[in-house]
Amino acid sequence: MKDQTSKKLLAFLTFASSSVSAFCLGIMAFTLTTGELPFGIAPLMVFDEAPVEVPEVKPAPPDHQPPVDAEKHAVHLFNQLQSARNDLASEERRIEDRRRYIETMSDNVGNMQAKLDESEARIRTLLDIIEQKEVENVRQLTKVVSGMEVTAGAEMLMAFEDPLPSRVLYYMKPEKKTAMLTTMMRTDDVDMKKRAVRIAEGMQRISEELNL
Repeated sequence: MKDQTSKKLLAFLTFASSSVSAFCLGIMAFTLTTGELPFGIAPLMVFDEAPVEVPEVKPAPPDHQPPVDAEKHAVHLFNQLQSARNDLASEERRIEDRRRYIETMSDNVGNMQAKLDESEARIRTLLDIIEQKEVENVRQLTKVVSGMEVTAGAEMLMAFEDPLPSRVLYYMKPEKKTAMLTTMMRTDDVDMKKRAVRIAEGMQRISEELNL
């Protein structure tokens, strides 16, 4: 009987001890969380908390800025200047290339102009030679036609292609020239008469051109 009573008492004490411990832990957790005691319990000891002074951090004056910022600014400025210098150098090279191209083109144009002038002079010389040869041939032909009988000479002139008849008549003596034209006009063929008029007009144009 005594053993049973002792066991019951021991069990009760264990339960009571656990309950008190749990209650104390709950009060402690409440106090730690809220900073106050539960159920309006007044603290046994009160401590005055002195305010904590936080030192004021003043910004450094401009003259005492960290040297890292000044170095970064100097490097950035140097890079900008270097980039601008490179751009200007590239533009200078492009301008120089254009100038050389223009000079080359100018030289080529000058050479081409000189060759054209030379060719033109050579052509003029050849034309003058040809003209001289033609004049000599026309003069020789004029002598032949002038030595022929008027009717035969007129028929020969009408057989030539223009402007040869006009050129032959131009170098012919005036009396022979008049006789030839008169003979060419004495035809009943209308087309032959028109041809004779064109030959006379061509001779007149040659005379005006050479006498300018």
